Amino acid sequence: MTTLGKVIFLLIVLSMYGLSFLVARTSSIKAIEKIFVIFFGLALLFSIIFSEKVWDLLPKMLSVGEATDSVLYLFIIVSTGVNLILVRKILELELRISKIVQHLSINKSFANIKELNQNEKDSFK
Repeated sequence: MTTLGKVIFLLIVLSMYGLSFLVARTSSIKAIEKIFVIFFGLALLFSIIFSEKVWDLLPKMLSVGEATDSVLYLFIIVSTGVNLILVRKILELELRISKIVQHLSINKSFANIKELNQNEKDSFK
């Protein structure tokens, strides 16, 4: 792999990481992530369907010696992108669950305090 190919590969992986973790999670960022994953997934699919053309085009685009290497690099990019998106989604779900649990805990403690206050009022009567 030439230096240009390595730079392109690193830029794509770092952009997927940046979109997954460093940039605010807006709907447009989520759409860009999906476009990345769909684009590289389709590139893998087309590498199977139109193998002759892709075997000639991909090595030139990625500056690698073998066509199989370029498909391997695309697979690494797609799997890394999907994994980063899934990890981010899991972290978001864990955060939401912990906030719900905290909210329920606070509500329960307020209910307990209210019940204790009611019992104290009843005991003074």
